[in-house]
Amino acid sequence: MLPEGIFDELSSLEELGLGENDLNSLPEGIFDELISLTVLWLYDNDLSTLSDGIFDELTSLAGLSLLGNDLVTLPDGIFDELTSLTALWLYGNDLITLPEGIFDELTSLEGLHLSNNALVTLPEGIFEDLTELYSSNSVGLYLQDNPGAPFRPVVNASADLTVQPGTEVSIPGSVTGPWGSFVRWNWTQVDGPDSDTPVSGALPLTGENTAMPSFKAPMTEGELHFRLIATPGHEGTPPEDKGYTISDPDWITVRVNVATNATEAPQVVDFDLLGNYPNPFNPSTTILLDLPQTAAVSVEIFNMLGQRIHREDFPTVAAGPSQSLSLNLSHLSSGAYVYQVRAQMGKEIHHASGRMTLIK
Repeated sequence: MLPEGIFDELSSLEELGLGENDLNSLPEGIFDELISLTVLWLYDNDLSTLSDGIFDELTSLAGLSLLGNDLVTLPDGIFDELTSLTALWLYGNDLITLPEGIFDELTSLEGLHLSNNALVTLPEGIFEDLTELYSSNSVGLYLQDNPGAPFRPVVNASADLTVQPGTEVSIPGSVTGPWGSFVRWNWTQVDGPDSDTPVSGALPLTGENTAMPSFKAPMTEGELHFRLIATPGHEGTPPEDKGYTISDPDWITVRVNVATNATEAPQVVDFDLLGNYPNPFNPSTTILLDLPQTAAVSVEIFNMLGQRIHREDFPTVAAGPSQSLSLNLSHLSSGAYVYQVRAQMGKEIHHASGRMTLIK
């Protein structure tokens, strides 16, 4: 146990090594005066918990080592003030979960070590803002030796579509998992459902590396099949030996038919929010919904403090698959936002929410 105030006079200290001791707790405020600290070593102790705000004053910290302790979870926001952090070592603990948004402020992070914990699942989008982890000079992200490794995106190529010959078609896809929308999309036209064999002379897709590419349907009737996979990050091949890898594939069939009734549309059974595309975006994005009935829809957008900063109403949205709600959010600043969709269909009201990122 360290005495309270032991470091209070060391305001110019730049590196502090407390590794390989038997520390099982840290007094509140023990690091508050170490405003010049750039590296803090706390590895190979017996720490099972960390108090809220224990690192809040260490705004110059570039490296933090907590490896080899007994941490089971971490407090919300414990790293929020460490915006200069480039390396964080958390491997060799007993972490079974991580709070949502715990890494959101660590946009300078180049190395994150989470291997050899007890992680089975990770919150959606937890690595979405850590784009420096995937730069060519970064140390990278390590997730191996967890029960849930390899952690991969989960893609949904949406429901099958029926379209008219010669029409412009968008094929929506979505992704869930710890990388959020920070993925490389890969749509491929294949020779059948659940097939990995590309078609010779495939249709050109506009925006292939996006969530929602488009193409012009051929004039002849028939079926077109597309495979979707997603890769964490935007460059390179994700190494499975580090505990993360590409998604399993999903497929969508687009049927080109001459409809006997021009107003006939594919049936939708359930209300579903399909996400917003593109995401990230600047300055416009489109929310897609499956609507079983014509609905009055409203969209509210909130910042990360929970404050509503935008609302838009769509009084009449027709029933059908992948109905689109276009938003121009040029008046908002760059950042992550939460949006809530409310759809009223007769007496029934449906709610759904999602996350979007505006980049300017």
